[in-house]
Amino acid sequence: MWTEDHRPRRLSDIVGQDAAVSQMRGWAKSWGRGNAKRKALLLYGPAGTGKTTAALALGEEMGWDVVEVNASDNRSRTSLEELSRSVGTRYSLLSGVCLKLIILDEVDGLSGTQDRGGARVINKMIRVAINPVILTCNDYYSRKLRNTRRLAKGIEFKRPGTREIQSVLSDICRKEGIPVDLLALRTIAERSDGDLRSAINDLEALTVDGKLSRESIRTPASRKSETYIYRVLDLIFRGDPDALREARDLDMTPDELLRWIAENVHFRFRDPRERANAYEMLSMADIYLSWVGREMHWGFWGYATEMMTRGLGSLMGNRLSPFRRNYRYKYPSTYLRHRVMTRSIERAGDEETRSRGELGDELEVARLIGKRCHMSANSAYKEFLPYLRIIQENDPEMAEALLRSTGVSEDELCELPYG
Repeated sequence: MWTEDHRPRRLSDIVGQDAAVSQMRGWAKSWGRGNAKRKALLLYGPAGTGKTTAALALGEEMGWDVVEVNASDNRSRTSLEELSRSVGTRYSLLSGVCLKLIILDEVDGLSGTQDRGGARVINKMIRVAINPVILTCNDYYSRKLRNTRRLAKGIEFKRPGTREIQSVLSDICRKEGIPVDLLALRTIAERSDGDLRSAINDLEALTVDGKLSRESIRTPASRKSETYIYRVLDLIFRGDPDALREARDLDMTPDELLRWIAENVHFRFRDPRERANAYEMLSMADIYLSWVGREMHWGFWGYATEMMTRGLGSLMGNRLSPFRRNYRYKYPSTYLRHRVMTRSIERAGDEETRSRGELGDELEVARLIGKRCHMSANSAYKEFLPYLRIIQENDPEMAEALLRSTGVSEDELCELPYG
């Protein structure tokens, strides 16, 4: 396959990732000097952006022996424990004593009962390692990686631009002896939505007869994967009636689609009142998704998708700011980062609450909020109260207004610590 035949062997050949490559080189040189502050790197970003390729190129550039393992394929704690023993030795049968680079791909892919404890073994591996370790993942803020993020230095790989992908495709055509058609290559690059690997696969599939014609790429060859999300978001924010059909064709679950919309909706709705209505629509979709897990009724997925597409589209009209073409949507990292930050604030709030002895009052607040917001008292206590404490310290009147909106009576408000 061309993705392997034309894989870059040097870091300088990696396109569109200059900042990430620079950080990786600095980290590798610190290992060479023997003063590495972090034993591991965690490369994260969308699929097809060159994370594994960069890790392999770094190993070759530094002259290290490379041990590459796909963490999601080794579906057991035992297999990871066997690998962890190799990070404690630097002896190689081929080159004697030298550093080994351990590459673990898709560490966010650990799931299910067979993987139980796998993340813990990976973290232990990093702590005891005397060899450099590189991990790769798509979802940097996955709950499974919350401890790994503290042990490994995170480096983001962003989607390369259309011109950068087109340049790579052009080089491959020259090496394969295929006449270069710049317009056709640009079309392939645009279709890939920043996924270089998929663009190379498309080019290989379209040139099986040794040539690339503009007619061949007119044949629909859309790959409705995560990269197709940009077109779906465009349709949703335009209020296009085709948004529902296209969203159903996406290769992602409704809860993943909700993350993308929640990350970008505030850029589209500038007016605070209209933005509040948009979030209310998304909150209804979130409620439907919660019923899927609670009732095991998958039909609620359809209701959630309706609310996120046609429901949100019904709010457009003339109230939405003018649509800008070529808008670059953000990957839902802020939404996921919010979940991580909430747990941190929650832990600090728990300690403060215990010191004040107000747990009973706060649980009552959580119960009332949970009833109003369609969530359990436990979820309200963990995800709402930490922010309410901060609001109370800075703006007591706002905290009181929020409590009133949950249906707290005047008598109850006077007795609560936030009244």
